[in-house]
This record gives sequence, structure tokens and C-alpha cells, in this order.
Amino acid sequence: MEPRPRLIPLDLPPKHPDRHYVDNLAAALSTVLDPELGIDAWTLGLAQELELNEHGRLILRFVFTTPFCPYGPALVTEMEAALAQVFDPPPALVLLARAWVPSDEVKALLGLPGAW
Repeated sequence: MEPRPRLIPLDLPPKHPDRHYVDNLAAALSTVLDPELGIDAWTLGLAQELELNEHGRLILRFVFTTPFCPYGPALVTEMEAALAQVFDPPPALVLLARAWVPSDEVKALLGLPGAW
């Protein structure tokens, strides 16, 4: 039987057998700063979905903070480099066409009102 693709939730409990994927993802993306906001990609919540495909390759689906982000290409390059430090091979990156919704924690860091 061939392995099936599966999503790895980003909020797995600490002792879950797939938790190392999330911890490595967090470690890598925590080193990538959004140049305008000065907050790292992990804290911003740019990582949306992590999938382990049927070939054993990780796929990271992510968003930018704004559509047509002017720093998008640079962020992707930095994310690829950071992920290559902790994954072999690094996850494939897929940009999602959906809006970024900041968490309450990020809104507080940015000094934004709680409700949007």
C-alpha cells in the first residue's frame, strides 16, 4: 500500500510523533524577519499548512502579510535558506492565495485593535 499525503497540524501537542516537523519549522521560520514589521515569519503566522506528501516530501503552504508583497521574493529566498538548515530535503514552498489574518498576539505586538 502506497503512503497517502497527510496534513501535519501546526498546533500538535508536545509528545506527538510528528511534533519534530513543527518544532523544526518553527525554529527555521523564527529566523526569518519580515523587513517592514520586524517580526519573524513564524510569529506572524505566515506558515499555514504543512503536508507530508506520498513521496515523503514536506510541503509548506504559506501566505504573505499583504497581497503582492514587495518583499515577497526576498522572504521566500530567506525561508528556503532557513528551512534548508533544518530539513533535508527542505520543504517545497507553495504560496496560498488567501488573506493573512494576524493572531491576537501579533495584533498586540503591532499595536492594532483586537477586532477587525
